[in-house]
Amino acid sequence: MYWIAGSPGMGKGEASMRRVVFFLLLPLVIAAIGCATTSPGEDLARRGLYLDAHPKLPPALRAAVESGHLIAGMSREMVLASVGWPQRTERAGAPHSTYECWVYGDDGRASVITYLYFGGEVLLGFEQREVPTLAVAMARIGVQTADANLTRQEVSWLGTK
Repeated sequence: MYWIAGSPGMGKGEASMRRVVFFLLLPLVIAAIGCATTSPGEDLARRGLYLDAHPKLPPALRAAVESGHLIAGMSREMVLASVGWPQRTERAGAPHSTYECWVYGDDGRASVITYLYFGGEVLLGFEQREVPTLAVAMARIGVQTADANLTRQEVSWLGTK
């Protein structure tokens, strides 16, 4: 905050200019940090670069990276090449053994959240959880909705028949 407010001997104009620059750049920085999604072209380029750098990759791993799929046993580097950076990570474990969970799709827009579980540098496994739609979430807490188009799966998920 010192840089934004300015130092005691700084003129009013320079301090004001710093505030203007800060508040103009702030939305750009937030957008850049929060934008974890990539275009299909960027995904293909990232995968292609990894595959070019690793020509002796076993066929099953090569096919998984090329298609953007995951296989238990992949390294972190392979996962990054295959599906990109996660929205967030979580760590657990003792100092000598660390487990990490990478979370994809937890941006409020995705219908499925994917959790990847790492032990050291190796992908141990992953799971996907469906994110309920707004209508399902509202019905779950007892709010009446005008949407009568709930699927059978959504209704059974609510615990009703």
